[in-house]
Amino acid sequence: MKVSRLFGWLYHALNHPQAWIVPTAAFAIIYAALSLVGHYNFHTNAYDLGIFNQGLYHYAHGELGPNTLRHVATLLGDHFELAPLLVAPLYYLFGTYTLLLVQIAAILAGGYGVYRLVSRETGSRVVAITALLIFYLFFGVYSALSFDYHNNVLGAMLLPWLLLTLRQQQFRAYYVLLGAFLLCKENLALISLFLGLGTAVFEKRGLRKHGLITAMASLAYFGVVLGLVIPAFNNGQYDHWIYTALGSGPLEAVQNLILHPISSAALWFDHPDKLQYLALLGISGGFLAARRPVYALLFVPLLAQKFFADDPQLWGYRFHYSIEFAPLVAAGAAITASRFRPRFRTVALVSLIVVNLGILANLKLTDGSRLTKLATPSWYAGPAAHRPVIKQALAMVPADAAVSTQNVVVPHLTKRDQIYLYPEVSDARFIVLDETLSYTEPGSLERTSFAAHISQLTANPAYQHVFERDGMHIFEKR
Repeated sequence: MKVSRLFGWLYHALNHPQAWIVPTAAFAIIYAALSLVGHYNFHTNAYDLGIFNQGLYHYAHGELGPNTLRHVATLLGDHFELAPLLVAPLYYLFGTYTLLLVQIAAILAGGYGVYRLVSRETGSRVVAITALLIFYLFFGVYSALSFDYHNNVLGAMLLPWLLLTLRQQQFRAYYVLLGAFLLCKENLALISLFLGLGTAVFEKRGLRKHGLITAMASLAYFGVVLGLVIPAFNNGQYDHWIYTALGSGPLEAVQNLILHPISSAALWFDHPDKLQYLALLGISGGFLAARRPVYALLFVPLLAQKFFADDPQLWGYRFHYSIEFAPLVAAGAAITASRFRPRFRTVALVSLIVVNLGILANLKLTDGSRLTKLATPSWYAGPAAHRPVIKQALAMVPADAAVSTQNVVVPHLTKRDQIYLYPEVSDARFIVLDETLSYTEPGSLERTSFAAHISQLTANPAYQHVFERDGMHIFEKR
C-alpha cells in the first residue's frame, strides 16, 4: 500500500506543469561544475576556447580578427559561425566565461525544447519529463561540455524547437529558428537539408511544402557558404575537407556516394570504434528514436559526418561531435516508447534512464578523466594555494601586450590582439609559463621537459626573467 502511494505521489509530481524546473536546475548546477569550474581551475584549452575567446574579444570591439591562435585573418574564414557575433556584447559582462555560460544556457533551453516537443507529441507530461532526463543524461552533452565551447552546440539545441514549431505550424517562428540554426555553423545545413527531406516525405500534406523549402534553402546555403563565403574570408580556400575517402571535394564525394553506395556505406562499419559508437548510440535511445522516420533520416548526416571523416577522433564519443544526437535521441526514443502498452512503456523509459546513467558512470571525458571527478573536493579546489601567485603574475602583463603562454593559460589571456600558444612566440613581448599548471597540458609541454624550456629562456639574452615564484615564470623580451 505504501509503495503504491509512493508511486502515485511520484506520478502526480512528475505530471505537474512546472515539474521540468527541478531537473533543469539540478543539471544546470552539474553543467556549471563541469564547465565553469573547469575554466576557473585552468582545465580549458587554447584549442578551442582560447580561439573562440580571442574571436569574441575582436567581435566585441567591432573587429573580425585576426585570430593569432588559429592563424587566420578572421574565424569566419575557418568556419562560418555568426553566433559569437550576436553574443559578443556579453563579453563586457562575463569576460572569458561568456561563451561557456551561453553554451550552458543553450543546453538548458534545448532540454526545455525536448520537454515541450514530447509533451505535445505524446500528451503526457510524465513521458516528457522522462525525455528531459534522457536528454540531460545523454553522453554527448558531457563530451561537449568537457571540451570547452563550440558553436554547433548552440545549433543542436535549436533542433527540438524546429521540430516543435513545424508540427505546431508556427511557420514564422520556424523560419526564424531555421535561419539562426544555419548561422551557428555551416555544416548544420546538412542536418536541416535532411529535416526538410524527411518532412516532405513523411509528414502531413500541409507541412510538405515547408519541407521542400527547407531542403532547397539548406542546400543552397551550404553550397554558397562553402563555395563562396568562407573562401572569400580565407584567401579563396576552404580548409576543412576531411572526407578524402569519398573524394577530393564535395562534388566528387556526392558522385561516389551515388555511383558506389555499397562501398561507401561499408565505411560506416570498417573500424571497431565505429561499431562501438553505433552500439552506444543505440542503447542510449537511438534504436527507439530510429523507429521514427524523420528522426532516423536526421541520423544519416550526423553519422556520415563522423564515419566518413579521415580523423579517427571523430569516430568515437569524445569531443563535441555527438551533441546533435542529444535532442533527437531523447525526443525520438520517448515518443516511440509512448506508443507502447503502459507496462512496456514504463519499463522502456525507466530502462533508458538507467542505461544512460550507466554510460555516464563509465564515460571518459575529453581529457581522459571521468565524470565522478565532480564529486571530489580536488576538482573544486584546483590550484587554490597557487592562485594568488597566478593573479599577481598575470597582473604584470599589460592588457595590450602580445603574449605567448601555455595551453591552459591561453583562454584566460585572450583580451588582446596577439596571443600565441607556446612554444610559438612570434612577436610576443611576454612569455608566461607555470610549472604547477603543466599537469593539464595535452600538448608539447607534456612531451618535453618543462624545466628545459625555463632554462633555455633564462639563458637567452633576448629575454629578461621578470617574475619567478612558486613555479610561475614571466619572461619579457628585452
